[in-house]
Amino acid sequence: MSPPDADPPESSEPSVTPPPAAPPGPGAGVRSAAWVGAAIGASVAIVALGPAAARVWNPSPDAAEYLDAGRRAERGEGLVTGIKVYYIDAPGEAPPQPEPIARTRAPLLPALIGVAVRLGGDGPGLQMIGVLAAAATAAAAAALGTAARAATAPATSEPAGDDRGGAAAGIVAGVAVATLPALGATAVHLWAEPLAAAAIGWALVLAAVRRGAAPSLSRAIGAGSLAGLAALARPEAVLAVPAVIAVAALAGPRGGRLRAAASPLAGAGPILLVGLLARGGGASPQSFLLAVRSFHDVTWHGYAEPPGTALGLLADDPAFVIGGAFANLGHSLLALFDPRHAGLIGPAAVAGVVLGIRRRAPTEGAPTEGGRIALLAPVIVALLLVAALAAPASTRDPRRFTAVALTLLAPAAAAGVVGVVGRIAARRRGAAIALAIVLAITQTVLVVPAIAKRIRRAARRAAAGEVHDRGTDGPWANPDLDRLVDALGEAPVAATHPWSIAWRTRARAVLLPVDLDADHLERLLDELAVTRVVLDRRGAEARGGHAELAEPLHYERLLSERGRIAAARDLGRYRMLDLLPKPE
Repeated sequence: MSPPDADPPESSEPSVTPPPAAPPGPGAGVRSAAWVGAAIGASVAIVALGPAAARVWNPSPDAAEYLDAGRRAERGEGLVTGIKVYYIDAPGEAPPQPEPIARTRAPLLPALIGVAVRLGGDGPGLQMIGVLAAAATAAAAAALGTAARAATAPATSEPAGDDRGGAAAGIVAGVAVATLPALGATAVHLWAEPLAAAAIGWALVLAAVRRGAAPSLSRAIGAGSLAGLAALARPEAVLAVPAVIAVAALAGPRGGRLRAAASPLAGAGPILLVGLLARGGGASPQSFLLAVRSFHDVTWHGYAEPPGTALGLLADDPAFVIGGAFANLGHSLLALFDPRHAGLIGPAAVAGVVLGIRRRAPTEGAPTEGGRIALLAPVIVALLLVAALAAPASTRDPRRFTAVALTLLAPAAAAGVVGVVGRIAARRRGAAIALAIVLAITQTVLVVPAIAKRIRRAARRAAAGEVHDRGTDGPWANPDLDRLVDALGEAPVAATHPWSIAWRTRARAVLLPVDLDADHLERLLDELAVTRVVLDRRGAEARGGHAELAEPLHYERLLSERGRIAAARDLGRYRMLDLLPKPE
């Protein structure tokens, strides 16, 4: 027997230095906890939002465009829209055809609506697309929250991660997203934000939450594909593609990070190319908003002067562009911390980021670095999206536009809450339990009334047989829409609010500008082959005080003076004009 301090016998096998391993991912216990949180979050989202979506129509003008394009796709016309809303090009000479929806809207939601209609979906049930997307978003937030918990866990955690803490973080993140008023509003109104949020969330799950030490090639390609799909749901979501590539590179082995970064690009590239071809190689949808002072300049006031360029506007009035962008950014950042809009997600996310950055050296083998990626990557993407949507000074809707960012802040928020409560529990268990109860009650008081109000309103409308929300024909009640739709048929029509006409009929509906002189009015009607004009007979005060969008009733006089009116009739609040061809 060799003495205890003797050198070990030399091996005849050549020594091999193993390559540096990638940071280990969460263990099997944490992955199981992630599925628990994902299931709970998705279930809460369906229960909270399903009744408000499935029982009554809630479509806004945006949703009407998605519906119109989806139904046309189901009829075999392609992903096109019959609603002419934006005047971003010089007027054409030939009578127009329905335009590709990808020119002004991201095409993923219309494509899904077309599939749903082909499968027999119709009516309010189509809004369940948004609810299911919100449920998928909650599930992704739960998976990311479970993994992010490793970055805020105490340094003495077991190498496989704290299953109980991970499960708690996952459930908190999933439920917080499922009951998020900002996400719920976009889901039940059939907007595209939940689709983008779900695609980005699961792209980050595949990229940042790994099954083992080495990233999987198939997961990296899948992450890139989902990031590409996110860009087809919301244009600004294209920023998720470089984010996923960066996460894949960080997660890859030191000697193979270039290959790891290329894998998501292999998934996203073909999808982004499809989107580019769908819009005819043009700029990103709605990028024209960067070139105008107000979106009214390309809609209600946009026919006479198509917009210039973003650089031209910046050169003409840099104070307006820069000041408007910073004002938007400020409003959006405030919305992230508005408790009526976001609950406690904003401040809790700050706590999670601070804990993750200040985390002490872990026990050997603990998945802290992988947890930091799962915690920080969604936060960085959220801030990029907020900055991108703040850039156009021409439009502002922080409560809607921050919905996706809030879902990406939720994992860090959950990890922060569980981290703070866990640190207090290590010293005073009773105080930690009391803090957890206070936080849960506070979050419930902040967000549940908004969800409950939406459900009650949907039930009340369903009981009364109401099927038209204020958004279907502008921000006003619409009791005479059925009479108008019956009278219109399929003739091309121009109206100040054409959205409800388009999705209730097969007619091509044109947004009628409100400040045209006689020559421009005739030119628009002839170039767009309009045969009927619908005017609102009420005054601006009855339409909510929107004087700048007051219906131009004098158009009837202008057209009458030119000998263009064949017939005119009143249909409740509407006045419909049948037009004669332009005299030779």
